[in-house]
Amino acid sequence: MIPGMIQRTMSTIKDLIEQDVKFSKGVGPYFEEILAKKRIHTLFDLVTFFPRDYEDRTKMVTITEAITTPDKNAVVLVEIAGIESLTVNFRTVPKLIVTDGDHVAQAPLFSGRMPKGFEVGVQVVITGKFKRGFKGVQCSISEIELSGGTPASYGRIVALYELTAGLSQKKMRALIHQQMTVIQRALKYDIPSPYKLKGTMCYADALAEMHEPAAFSSLEKAKRTIIFEEFFTFQTMYLAANRPPVLKKAPRYSSIVRMDALKRTLPYTLTGAQERVLGELTADLMSDRQMFRLLQGDVGSGKTIVALLAAMVVVENGYQAALLAPTEVLARQHAATARKLLGDNAVIALLTGTSDDREGTTRDIAEKKCDIIIGTHALLSETVSFASLGLAIIDEQQRFGVDQRNVLLSKGSNVDYLLMTATPIPRSLTMTLFGELDLSVIDEMPPGRIPVKTKSMGLADRSHCYQFLKSRIAKGEQGFVVFPVISESADDEILTLVDEYHTVCADYLFNIPAGMVHGRMPAPERDGTMARFASGELKVLFATSLIEVGIDIPNATTIIIEGAERFGLSQLHQLRGRVGRNGRDGFCYLVNHGELADIASARMKIMCETNDGFKIAETDLEIRGPGEFLGVKQSGLPEFKAGNIIRDADIMRDARAAALRFLADTPAGIADFNARRDYLAAHLQSAEPNV
Repeated sequence: MIPGMIQRTMSTIKDLIEQDVKFSKGVGPYFEEILAKKRIHTLFDLVTFFPRDYEDRTKMVTITEAITTPDKNAVVLVEIAGIESLTVNFRTVPKLIVTDGDHVAQAPLFSGRMPKGFEVGVQVVITGKFKRGFKGVQCSISEIELSGGTPASYGRIVALYELTAGLSQKKMRALIHQQMTVIQRALKYDIPSPYKLKGTMCYADALAEMHEPAAFSSLEKAKRTIIFEEFFTFQTMYLAANRPPVLKKAPRYSSIVRMDALKRTLPYTLTGAQERVLGELTADLMSDRQMFRLLQGDVGSGKTIVALLAAMVVVENGYQAALLAPTEVLARQHAATARKLLGDNAVIALLTGTSDDREGTTRDIAEKKCDIIIGTHALLSETVSFASLGLAIIDEQQRFGVDQRNVLLSKGSNVDYLLMTATPIPRSLTMTLFGELDLSVIDEMPPGRIPVKTKSMGLADRSHCYQFLKSRIAKGEQGFVVFPVISESADDEILTLVDEYHTVCADYLFNIPAGMVHGRMPAPERDGTMARFASGELKVLFATSLIEVGIDIPNATTIIIEGAERFGLSQLHQLRGRVGRNGRDGFCYLVNHGELADIASARMKIMCETNDGFKIAETDLEIRGPGEFLGVKQSGLPEFKAGNIIRDADIMRDARAAALRFLADTPAGIADFNARRDYLAAHLQSAEPNV
């Protein structure tokens, strides 16, 4: 099919995706190669290569007015009064002498080329910066064209693109303008009214407005249209691919008497946020629909007790609950917490890879001799069979994959499913990554939880940190010292765990019982050291970041994080959460081993300013972007061309709601994200007006 025929028959967005940009008028082999540097390979890539900025060039000014704002572009109508030459870096370039009748200015053409038709006496329009110099008024030209005809670079709001060598603003505008003329006439793709965001326009018009806006007000409307379309498409794809089929379950939970009674016996009162979330979980359990929910909460916000109370609903009505933890340390901690809080209300079983009587525990699970089963990956073993699994709770969900989730869910019928994480994730990112799950957030800390006092300092003040730690130990408290590397660092500036453990214990902490744990140690030795620290026998624990979750030592009040600039914000916040957990003051020292770059400095600043994990996570997301925030390989995030999941979180929320309605109305399988609009092209064409 010849290029013209492709353009004339283009009716869906699928054609935009598939048509090679080389068939576009004015491209050819030379510009095809240049456009590829900006990842523009198809016609769709071209028309969605949105401007980086816009400039209002609707008003012309005189040279006199232009020189009053020398750092801003001005649009000036001038006449060429003379043409001279200028030598720049051994290269001769043309220099225009221009005048508006009152002032004369010198305007070099650093491109080295004299545009066609430029001669003395001709009027031209210059967009550029005018400023006074020693040799009169100088002009730095951004764009220039002959006056008259249809203006390309002035008289309107002009789009400015992010370019590369060999590509000018004028050329990029021309390429896109030629295609937009065809697209507005031929493109039939749009999101039908029932699912479209109010106050937006049709998709083809929005594309055109993004490149050639009539006004800034209509440009904002176009931006919202494009952003909503991107988010709606993503959510439709993501939800269809990831949201488990919500299964109907026969009503099996009818009483919450024991849960309510247990709440009254707790040694503390639940916070308003805990009560709200518990209500959401209970409503899910009591409904006739399978629960799929994500529970987020900051360090110390009380997620575990809420999950255990929800588990009591299941237990009271004759079913079992399972809690899957990523490490044995965390599993044992959860089991100890459950036995302490639930007492005789439920039989708790612990199943790990090192359980003494694993066979007996497995038999008890199958014979329903235990109500709540807490464990590690051992719960996923084929040998583990539940008598009546009703609720699956997965803690620190980011450490388990979908396959592991499904293994646990397959051990029962229509099992209700709760994910928990203590790693704060900004709400905007949560909607993007976990849109298939209902969301509950515990955003309130229990009363009496004192914010940890945090200080950032360099190596010169390091001795103060250890003197302070020593003073707290003298008061009967304990502390942590954390290092980013175990040993043998190639970087001379970084101090390592093994070396400094021996040095510090021989100097600052002489005669103070201390221990060391890290990932290379045999598990029995590591667990033994942890147990001695938990019992209070050891006063200081030297460690790597492996202690960031699952360690609850109420007597620990001080943590020194060495090489703090090497840790991410999330890690720093989790590590800090190890102290100040028992109503006592907590202290955190961030010891930087080197000069702080801008990003590291921003991290230290926000850590010292707030203990709010969600604010910290939001800052981290703003600093690094979603890919780096999650890790490039794990993120699975699409590259939105117009949308920003932080700035446009409200549109993402609306898009998710619309996508859920659309999927409910139009059940169907959808292809992968790279070909996401193929499906929508077939299903989302509508001639009806959009509102």
